Amino acid sequence: MLRLKSSNFCLLLSSLISSLILLSCSNPVEESKQKSTVNELINSQPHLSTYKEAMAISGLNSYLEASNLTYFIPTNAAFQKFLSDNNYALLSDVPVLILKEILMNHLMNGLQLSSSLSTGYFTTLAKGSASATNNLSLFVSTASGSIVLNGISKIITSDVTASNGIIHIVDTVLILPSILAQLTANPVFTDLLVALTIQNQALPLNYFKNTLSDTTIKTFFAPTNAAFTSFNLEFGYTTTTTIAATLQNQILRYHIASGTNFALNSFINNQIITTNISTNLSVQFSTTSIENFIKLKDVNNRLASIIYKNIQCTNGMIHTIDKVLKP
Repeated sequence: MLRLKSSNFCLLLSSLISSLILLSCSNPVEESKQKSTVNELINSQPHLSTYKEAMAISGLNSYLEASNLTYFIPTNAAFQKFLSDNNYALLSDVPVLILKEILMNHLMNGLQLSSSLSTGYFTTLAKGSASATNNLSLFVSTASGSIVLNGISKIITSDVTASNGIIHIVDTVLILPSILAQLTANPVFTDLLVALTIQNQALPLNYFKNTLSDTTIKTFFAPTNAAFTSFNLEFGYTTTTTIAATLQNQILRYHIASGTNFALNSFINNQIITTNISTNLSVQFSTTSIENFIKLKDVNNRLASIIYKNIQCTNGMIHTIDKVLKP
C-alpha cells in the first residue's frame, strides 16, 4: 500500500514538472516574438509616410489590417516623383478615384515572397476603365537580377514579413498601365515596338503611340519577337528587302480590335472580329491543340495561336500571338 502511494506521488510530481517546463518554453517567448501588422510596420518607417497618407485619403486603411496580401509600397521619394511627373502639387490634388486604383495596383492577393515573383504576369487588386470585372495585370521581370514591376518600378527592399502580409518596398509608383506601357515592359515585344515606333513617324503622326495609350477601349493581338522573325522568313523580308511602310502600317492596325475588351473566354467559334482597318479576323477553335485552343485566322487563311491570354490593361486587353497577321 505504501509503495503504491509513493508511485502515484512520483507520477503526479513528474506530470507537474513536465507541465511547468512546457509553459515556460511556450508562452512568454512566443509572445515576445509576435510580428507587427503591416499598419504597425508602416507607422514605424518615416520614409513610407506618404503611402500611409495616400491610403487614408483613398479610404483604404482597412487593407493595412487585412490578411493574406502582398504589398508593394512606394517610398516618399517615389510619391514625390509621381506628383511632379503628373503636375500635382499635393497628394490631395490627385482625384480620389484615380489615387485609389493606383494604390490598389500595389496590392496582390496571397503572400508572394521575392522567391515566388518569377518573370511573368501576376494580377493586382486594381481595375482600369476597360473592365469592371477583370483586375489589372502586373508584369514581373527578374532578368536583370533585380525584381522590376511593369518595367518601371524596382523592389529595393523585399520580404518584410508582417503578421498579416508581405511587404516589398519599391522605388517608383505603379501607375495604371496602358496597352503601350505593358508592351514596353516586356522584352518579348521589342520587335513589335520597333515596328510601332517606325510607323509613328508616318501620318497620322504618333498614331500607334496615341491609339495604344489613350482611354478608348480596345484589344490588341501582340506578335512576339519570334513571330516577327517567322513573318520575315515567310515573306522574304530582310534588312535590304524591307516591307513597305504603308503595308506595315496596315499590318499593325490589323492587330487592333477597337471598342471591345475581349477576354479569352468571351470568344466563340467562327466569331468575326472587327479590326482597326476594314479587313476583319475570324476566331477558330482548334480541334487538335488543347494548349493553343483559340486561334485567329487572317484573310489569307493563316492561323495565329493565342499563346498567352488576358493581359489586362487600363484601356484594354492584350493577347500574345505566335504569328504576325496579314491583311
